[in-house]
Amino acid sequence: MRFIFSGYFLIIFIALVVAFAGYGSLTDLTLRHWWIDRVAHFSGGFWAALLLIYLFRHYSELAPFSGFLTSRILTAIFAIAVAALIGTLWELFEFSVDNIGDLADTMEDLFLDLAGGGLAAICGFFYRK
Repeated sequence: MRFIFSGYFLIIFIALVVAFAGYGSLTDLTLRHWWIDRVAHFSGGFWAALLLIYLFRHYSELAPFSGFLTSRILTAIFAIAVAALIGTLWELFEFSVDNIGDLADTMEDLFLDLAGGGLAAICGFFYRK
């Protein structure tokens, strides 16, 4: 599990997610294959929560801001909240660029962002540096 919380994994993972989602959008695969968008949203939420956990656990400069993150439960809640924030900002971006989708699609995307963040929070709950 140590590799999941490394900077290398975070960089490689987000590059793969962006490449995967970008290719799907450019070639309209997301319209033909419903699961591509779902995987991208779940992975994005997972990455956002992992990034938060990584930053606050590996950089001592952030210690004054992360004192409340000594509790594993608060870390999990905060990681899920960051995944929700990033997911909401992404949905606003999608709406402003595409103006495609409806409320059901937006709610599904936000749920998948939260589920990915929840998985990262569970991993972070059991991870010790």
